[in-house]
Amino acid sequence: MSSKPSYETSAHCAGKEYIKEHRSISVFILRVKRMDLIRSVVLLQVLILLDVILVAKASTPPIAKPGCRSRCGDVIIPYPFGTGGDCNITEEYFITCNTSFTPNKPFLTNSNIQVLNISLDGQLRILSRSTSYDCYNASGYREWFYPWLQLSEFSINSDKNKFTAIGCDTYARVEGFLGQRYATGCLSLCNNITDVSDGSCSGIGCCQTSIPKGVRSYNITLESYDNHVAVLPENPCSFAFVAENDNYTFSSSDIRGFGFQDRIFPVTLDWKIGNTSCNEAKTDTTNFACEENSDCVDSESNSGYFCKCFEGYEGNPYLSGGCQDINECETMDPCNGTATCFNLPGTYNCSCPVGYGGDGRRNGTGCSLPDNRRSNRSPLIDVALGTSIGFLGLLLGIVFLYWMLRQRQINKLREEYFQQNGGVLLRDQLSTRQGSEEKRVLAMYFVSLMKEDRLLEILDPRVVNDGNVEQLKEVAALARRCVRVKGEERPTMKEVAHELAGLQAMPKHPWSGSKLIGEEAEYLLGDLIDTYNDGATSSSMGYDSINNKFTFELDGAR
Repeated sequence: MSSKPSYETSAHCAGKEYIKEHRSISVFILRVKRMDLIRSVVLLQVLILLDVILVAKASTPPIAKPGCRSRCGDVIIPYPFGTGGDCNITEEYFITCNTSFTPNKPFLTNSNIQVLNISLDGQLRILSRSTSYDCYNASGYREWFYPWLQLSEFSINSDKNKFTAIGCDTYARVEGFLGQRYATGCLSLCNNITDVSDGSCSGIGCCQTSIPKGVRSYNITLESYDNHVAVLPENPCSFAFVAENDNYTFSSSDIRGFGFQDRIFPVTLDWKIGNTSCNEAKTDTTNFACEENSDCVDSESNSGYFCKCFEGYEGNPYLSGGCQDINECETMDPCNGTATCFNLPGTYNCSCPVGYGGDGRRNGTGCSLPDNRRSNRSPLIDVALGTSIGFLGLLLGIVFLYWMLRQRQINKLREEYFQQNGGVLLRDQLSTRQGSEEKRVLAMYFVSLMKEDRLLEILDPRVVNDGNVEQLKEVAALARRCVRVKGEERPTMKEVAHELAGLQAMPKHPWSGSKLIGEEAEYLLGDLIDTYNDGATSSSMGYDSINNKFTFELDGAR
């Protein structure tokens, strides 16, 4: 009685210690899990920060050389242009940033030609103050201004600019000698200012002509037929200028000329690198301007080139690392709502969900189920259907495996029963009978060939020659009678011997040579007693009574 309480007390204390130890272990595990969770969160934050840094770095490709000014006022200055020193590729690409203006204004080299925009596509927009005018008053006083423009490296874009003249007594000429030497112009006349039409420069009050390609300079000259006497005072002046196509629209108010001589117009220039083609420039690896992930493009005149980033890349192709991959997934959103977009170097890929087909692109086939009629079906139905088909396939597999094992057991029992009940003996007898059947079929085949006169097809070529064909046919006819079905129709052995003796007596018969050995001929042609008539006797052929045999090789016999 006294020992029982002590046992219960010790067990109770042990239980407390176990619970305490279990709690300690649980607290330790929770602390470890908490530390792992904190560590995972910190690692995730680091990865997110790193991704943000990489994205920010990739989204801001370099524009100018390191340490060089990339902007002047509102104008971006990309390399090969620069603000001096090593920042520009040559002195012709030097940009002066005039800080006396607010905002600052860039000018081409040290000239007064203001730069409006620099494009890495090989174009440069400037602001031209070269508006020519030729004015008269009633007393015949003339005031004129003929400006000119000369560019040492860049040419005037012939597609984006036009030469325009305004006036009712005006003929204007533009010519140049730098680059391509040229001269062109147009004529504008009208009787009255009311004759002109706004927006029309077809020769009444306004005329236009194109600028030739490759032009790097122009001089403008204005002339009048009658010093504007017939159109005064409405049209005292003639004006002429070069301007971008989209930056001037003719208006009848321009005829009057109030302040028009102070107008300025933008002009688009073409720039290029050097004076050689891409193939020639690539041979000079030290000075070749195109960097990685970019192509070299020849200028239209094939004199000079410019660089262009690969498709799927953007940035400055003249700087190392300047052409960077475009993340089309963010900038274009090219995939439809179902597909997932993956950005790749220079391109992207739209991936449809599992079970869907198509290219996943908004402007392509998108993503769709193979059977459009099931496009609105619940995914739970697909899961249930797939599970059911899988279970049915497993059940059929088990049933088939059981059937295969059962068939193997049955075949094993049949084999044992077959051997125990004389099956082997029966099989041997069936094989013997089958051999007899094969011989019967062979005889039928021989008879069939005889009927069709095709005997020579089955004879050994070593036996047949031109002199023994008839004798062989006689022997074959004898053999044909020997295989008749009815015994009374078959000749006896004596009759066979008589027949063979008759064949032997024929001159030059084939058996007199080396076809039969002496003992075989003596045995077959020994004591012959009776003659025979075909089918006259009823004795059957005794094949086993002949000890010495000879054989024919039958080609194709079965």
